[in-house]
Amino acid sequence: MKKNGWWDQMPLDKFMEIFEHQKTDLAALYGPQEEYNSFGDIIRMEHERWSNTDDTQKKKLEAMIKKKKTLALEDWMVVMTSWGIPADTISQISKQAIPDNLYYVIAQQQEKMVKAAEQVLYNTSALPETKNLYYDDHKLYNFDAEILDIYLNVTQKNTKNIVILNQSAFYPTSGGQQHDLGKLTIELDDGEQEYNIVNVEKVGKVILHILDRPLEQDNSELVGKKARCEVSKERRVQLRNHHTGTHIVFAACKQVLGPHVWQNGAKCTIQQAHLDITHYASLTKEQEMNIQNTANKLIMEGIEINKSIMSKDEAERQHGFSLYQGGVVPGNELRVVNIKDVDVEACCGTHCDNTNEVGWIKILTTKRIADGIVRLYYVAGERTMEQLNKETTIVNDLTSMWGVQQHEITKTAMRFFKESKSYKAQLEDERKKGLTLHIKFLTAMPDLK
Repeated sequence: MKKNGWWDQMPLDKFMEIFEHQKTDLAALYGPQEEYNSFGDIIRMEHERWSNTDDTQKKKLEAMIKKKKTLALEDWMVVMTSWGIPADTISQISKQAIPDNLYYVIAQQQEKMVKAAEQVLYNTSALPETKNLYYDDHKLYNFDAEILDIYLNVTQKNTKNIVILNQSAFYPTSGGQQHDLGKLTIELDDGEQEYNIVNVEKVGKVILHILDRPLEQDNSELVGKKARCEVSKERRVQLRNHHTGTHIVFAACKQVLGPHVWQNGAKCTIQQAHLDITHYASLTKEQEMNIQNTANKLIMEGIEINKSIMSKDEAERQHGFSLYQGGVVPGNELRVVNIKDVDVEACCGTHCDNTNEVGWIKILTTKRIADGIVRLYYVAGERTMEQLNKETTIVNDLTSMWGVQQHEITKTAMRFFKESKSYKAQLEDERKKGLTLHIKFLTAMPDLK
């Protein structure tokens, strides 16, 4: 189009009609395409980026050449890999030859960027798999277990405070969700000893329970003993609400923004949660509100949430590769979380049984954290109540402070803002008048220093 000068004869809005003809042609093979509200916005944004990228990047390169005169090898690498300018174009603009080892060094650098395998600190291969009770019943907060082994904590100067149980309802940190907390009481011959569980990790197929202080007895006195365990219900419920909320917010994003949305990461803590999605632009306040409203409508519908173990082949046949929002899961079986007709994912976190258990979702803010990646911060359950109470307190303080009704806050704030700008302008004028009079006074009195 650019080479032949056709953009002048076919503006972008006219060019967009070509896609509609393509949809009609392809419908004969694949059926009608579903409604995709964001399609036109994506094409227009890509066209705008394409139109401006070359000039913008070349100006940056010219500024670098003007400053450095001669480009070092590192400069060539930055311009090529980060700015996207080909080596031939760099050579043409800089009037410098392409370094002989440029492509070799870039290839080496990319190899080094491959993520290293996570270091395994504990060998648990000889131990049997810990039975995960939270999969069977996520509302199980009290259970009994048998101590299988005691490990030294290599991250805490070999403190003896890691307990391995034959079964556990404690959720270990994984999939962006924080671990559970709770208590562990060991029944000994001479009485009981109670410990706080301050961290839970999973190594291989074994769950490690990290205690708040060292165990006093020898391993021989502890292995085989019964342990009574209690999971912190308040923490579990909040983490479960945030995690289930992640699925619901993701589904709402796809409904509002379009099918191009894919999960790029997530994190659930006790305070708040965030979800990273693939999206081509920052979200507007209107889009944030639409996503929040859509998510809360899904919650109010009271949709059942099913969790089941399925063979990977069968799960993929039924639901496709959109199962893997958190990346492809190893093994031949998947734990599939299905919010009927809303969202289906392979996920090992803790989830509610029904969407209405989440309570309510409040989006706090959103921001574009990288090109094509948008992060949404939000709260669910009791944290939403806390957030709404904070906002209500602010509104009440303003109505009391300004002596206005709630519906008048925005209008009053705008009046204050305009008056402030007006007063600042008046103050600047008075300062200029004062300075002018001061200068006139000094020039009229030449004998003054």
